[in-house]
Amino acid sequence: MEKVMNLFDWAMINYKDNPILNCLLLCSVSLYVRMCFVWFNGKKDCKKIILFFMGLGFLWVLKGSPFAVIENGSMSLHMLILSSLCFLVPPFLLAGLPKKITQRPSRGWSRVFLSLFAILLFLYHIPFIQSLLMSSPFPNNLYEWGLFIFALGAWIPLMSLGDGEKRSPLCLSYKTLSVILILPSCIFLVLYSFFSTETDMFSNMLGICMPKDYRHFVPFPFNTKYDLVLSGFEMFIIHKMGMKGTELLLACLSK
Repeated sequence: MEKVMNLFDWAMINYKDNPILNCLLLCSVSLYVRMCFVWFNGKKDCKKIILFFMGLGFLWVLKGSPFAVIENGSMSLHMLILSSLCFLVPPFLLAGLPKKITQRPSRGWSRVFLSLFAILLFLYHIPFIQSLLMSSPFPNNLYEWGLFIFALGAWIPLMSLGDGEKRSPLCLSYKTLSVILILPSCIFLVLYSFFSTETDMFSNMLGICMPKDYRHFVPFPFNTKYDLVLSGFEMFIIHKMGMKGTELLLACLSK
């Protein structure tokens, strides 16, 4: 517990405000408020407004608050934030948008977004790619925001799919396709933990964002072989939580 407290104390000391993110959030709020006057009215639309601002708040916590500083403390902490960014934030933001935007998405474009997201997510965890991205914070942040944008595009059909959705020629629903495309990244992390001799996969990132004695801050089982296994399962579980959460959000809006 002492190590955990030290980690959070270090995060508070090294926290730096993110003016770019704050400006983007303020712009999003102003545009959304203007949209509300044009398209929204009634009790159901109040629910949409609440969900959208919850999504923006969640986004700020993950990428703009002191909590974001500890992302690079271990692989599982990083995966917790990245998976939440890509699988939990989009449902809230999209649930808060008018049906005109999310009701009739182009399945073809959505599958393109989903495929690109899955490919980029898999490449992101290959050590060689990581060493390039982690050379400085900017390319890593740019890559993560790219994943977030593709995740938004891939998540749109899930906001309108029902039990009677049309299936593809391979008899795979969009939900099933989403799970199948995410699985390789999850499996890779688990397998990497057994075949790798260097267990701290994110040494380059840790060197940038954490002190040299970061192991004194991070408790067991972080930065061990178990941490990578935990990360793989973490990604899969949060993805399933996002899909289930989407169903609950839609059910809430339909009442």
